[in-house]
Amino acid sequence: MKRRCCWTLTWTALAALTVAWLFVVAHHVQNAPVQETPMVEGPAACACGLCVAPRLRLATKLRVHIFTNGREKAETSWRFRHLLDQGLAAHPRVEIVGREADADVVLWLPQWTNRIPMIQEPRRRLIILDEHDDRARRDGGYGSDAYLAYYKRSFVRKTDGAFEGLFEAPLGARTYALPYSISDAYLSSDASGGRPLDIVCTLRVGQGVYPARARVLAWARAYAAARNLSGYFGEVTTSTRTALSPHYLRLMRAARIVVTCNPGDWEGDFRTWEALASGAAVVRDRLYAPTPHGGFGLVYDARSRSSFDAAMDRAHANAGALGRRALADALAHHRAVSRVDWLLASATSAAAGATDDARALAPPPRPAGLPRPPPVSPEVLADLRQPLFVRPDGRAFRGAAARREAGAFVGEL
Repeated sequence: MKRRCCWTLTWTALAALTVAWLFVVAHHVQNAPVQETPMVEGPAACACGLCVAPRLRLATKLRVHIFTNGREKAETSWRFRHLLDQGLAAHPRVEIVGREADADVVLWLPQWTNRIPMIQEPRRRLIILDEHDDRARRDGGYGSDAYLAYYKRSFVRKTDGAFEGLFEAPLGARTYALPYSISDAYLSSDASGGRPLDIVCTLRVGQGVYPARARVLAWARAYAAARNLSGYFGEVTTSTRTALSPHYLRLMRAARIVVTCNPGDWEGDFRTWEALASGAAVVRDRLYAPTPHGGFGLVYDARSRSSFDAAMDRAHANAGALGRRALADALAHHRAVSRVDWLLASATSAAAGATDDARALAPPPRPAGLPRPPPVSPEVLADLRQPLFVRPDGRAFRGAAARREAGAFVGEL
């Protein structure tokens, strides 16, 4: 009887130890860090003597099809398609396929083709890339539960540079911002020309439809004039989204500081990314739409002259280091291949029920209490429409002469 009692106690102790051991193992497994998919190195790019290979996050190989009806105009959405095509072709985990039936995901660009894609399993496969300037939802009537992800370029509402909210409220499911990116065509590996110009600001002011840009251009001119700084101020060419201007890109690469600004009533332009690719210190207006790795450059409020001057002072004091930092950020995070990686990784992680900090919507900022600036006068607009080029030796040129002299100047570098 005594021996049986001992055996009973022994087995009870062993059972208790086993249960405790299983509990520890289960707790460890439950709380172990999730194994992330190894990141893959993307193709390196070089600019101004700096070479960087981006780290890409897309977890698995994806077969991607771009929806088309075969009758789109070549010039429609040319710049965006240039970026998209470049990013897809460069991504090591993307295979472009010609048939929708063979694709894991289908990309639809409603500004390029207004035909609505009728595909199998859109909730699992359809990604909408809406590049329109306006703030209308262009999803072809697909309900928010009927597509994989919807990306909107004109993601916020603004009036003359003042933030007023998101483009829709409440925000639809799986709806995210669509920032542009940097084409490798913007980059130059030539670092021999130096940066002889202090400031370049190539904003267009139009006939008064871009008051925020007109203000910023006027501020940049005034800042340079007060300090006897060289630079180019005003429109360089009339090129639009259907072309790249080598002269425009060379001019920015000759600058220590590049000043840029989004249109006052919407957000999402190519100029921000062209400036970032230049290797200059970038002075820019605030981006309210959530942007991956969006903390680049020196930021000002497009309604505040003092905010602008403060950003310019910081840039002027340390332009070289700020420019190198901005360029490293551009090469690591903002090339077309990185943006395509972010779009596809975000969409597929949403499909798997995961969270993605890069897609997370920060709480919308409260509208600032700054008063609306007075309108730019017709006389000032007329003056701003005439570009100004100030050479390092102090000689100044206006209008067509400014374009001609600036072209010759950067051609000599």
